[in-house]
Amino acid sequence: MNILDDKGCLFNGIFKLLVSYLLNQTMYVFTTLVFVPLSEVDCAMHMISEGSDMKVGMFCYECIRLWMRMTRVSMQLLYGFWRISSVPRPIVSFFGGARSNNVDPYFRKALKLSSRLVASGVSVLTGGGPGIMEAASCGIREEEGKVDPKHLGRSIGIGVKDLGEGSNPCVQEYFELDYFFARKWLLTRYSDAIFVFPGGFGTLDELADALTLIQTGKMPAVPIILIGSEYWEPFMNWLIKEALHHGFVDQEEVDLFKVTDDLDEAYHWACAACDDALKAKKKKGR
Repeated sequence: MNILDDKGCLFNGIFKLLVSYLLNQTMYVFTTLVFVPLSEVDCAMHMISEGSDMKVGMFCYECIRLWMRMTRVSMQLLYGFWRISSVPRPIVSFFGGARSNNVDPYFRKALKLSSRLVASGVSVLTGGGPGIMEAASCGIREEEGKVDPKHLGRSIGIGVKDLGEGSNPCVQEYFELDYFFARKWLLTRYSDAIFVFPGGFGTLDELADALTLIQTGKMPAVPIILIGSEYWEPFMNWLIKEALHHGFVDQEEVDLFKVTDDLDEAYHWACAACDDALKAKKKKGR
């Protein structure tokens, strides 16, 4: 199903984002012009009277610069929503190392799993770069000519400027943002399932961010599937023997994700979540 087929849903989403953005900007300007002077300006004037290098002009400059950055990020998120809204639903996200190559067994697994999902009409959302992101994006090429294009999912990549990765040769749609947190928000907010392949700091950051958002109720619970039992075994040992043992996490929080090597199992978990998401959307649209 394409969100664009339901114009009411698309316009409603854009309207909500615009209203939220305007309210946030209004509150920011209000607090900057009203509340901030009551505390910070008095403090700044006191520092100036004592010969400090602090200047009111610099304070105002920082406020304006922050406002401009917030505006830019807000517009980029709105643009990202518009781009993702043109992609057929359901959508799954792939996280994993950018340094994986095509001889890596996890690269081949990501390619195989993505190919199977795309053939089932599921679109793939990635960071658009090399490694596991490229493998997930190339899944659609494996199915071209085998399946009616109308029934194929699509691949879309969301990069980060100045990262030096660029887009991989397989991604069908690609755009870049300024900040990592904006990309993570888009990659998780519109996904019906998340696959996490072996990777480094960036992958761990994306995994922890998604788990924290679900844990705190800031994001709907979706299946998070870790591929590679051997790779994730030390992480699971730490989580269960240390974090769980010392009470830093609960068992229900440990159960927020699953670890497997079985691609059939991972595929069926994701498809079940995608079916539930489509049913919920149809029910909500009635």
